[in-house]
Amino acid sequence: DLIDKDFAKEINLSKKNELTAMSSYIDELIYDGLTKVYNRRAGIPKLSRMISNQEIGYRIYSLCYIDINGLKQVNDELGHKYGNDLIITVVDVVKSHIREEDFVIRLGGDEFLIVFMNVDINVAEKIWGRISKVYEEINESLEKPYIISVSHGIVGCNNEDKCDVDTLIKMADEKMYEEKRETKKDGFSVVRKE
Repeated sequence: DLIDKDFAKEINLSKKNELTAMSSYIDELIYDGLTKVYNRRAGIPKLSRMISNQEIGYRIYSLCYIDINGLKQVNDELGHKYGNDLIITVVDVVKSHIREEDFVIRLGGDEFLIVFMNVDINVAEKIWGRISKVYEEINESLEKPYIISVSHGIVGCNNEDKCDVDTLIKMADEKMYEEKRETKKDGFSVVRKE
């Protein structure tokens, strides 16, 4: 009788372990390991489906393409630990200032896409303004050995216009790059000097 109970426990445990492993594997397929936002492989198809499916109830989308300035310098001068901290800090601030239905996609190393639902460009810019203000507050607090600097570009889409996701991302990227060029002209260092 004891053998049966132990065997039953073992089977139960192995099922739980298997489910935990499967859940972990699914998370890896969908989410970025560092920031816990959608990775490109899962996020872009989700966005495409939403924009092409008018029955969902969302009519307007705003996409905010962001790029973290100076990540390479932080990695080179302070180490990858601080580079990762910079990425996590930037994304955590974004996540805390967007609504539940909005979401973030990590496009690449230091590039992200914020997807705002039923929000036009003007409102998206106001939300970005609040996010930028938090970055300024963190910079003023001197709590980090680096300065947070993020370039952004926002585009809008009304799904009655048959928007193309790749075109929208390219347009947002171009707008972001215009801002990044201006930042590079200033030539400031993102690493704080002792």
